[in-house]
Amino acid sequence: GFPLRGQFDEWRAGIAALAALPNVAVKMGGFGCYDRPHWTQAEVTTYVRACVDAFGVDRAMFASNLPVDLVDVTPQERYGSFF
Repeated sequence: GFPLRGQFDEWRAGIAALAALPNVAVKMGGFGCYDRPHWTQAEVTTYVRACVDAFGVDRAMFASNLPVDLVDVTPQERYGSFF
């Protein structure tokens, strides 16, 4: 589900449980869309790295979440936070 600021450890435990299932993949997008102020690039990067670490590159994909993402960041800022 959507992680909320301040709940990283609980969220990461859930991601680890899902990643243990070989038939489950993760689609990443919309980070911080339910928090105000919106997430920083560093916050997004932390969650993206946790997903890729848990699932590996073969079971992880990115979602643009456009046009909703354009409310708070440019596409360059959003995609830049993935790496």
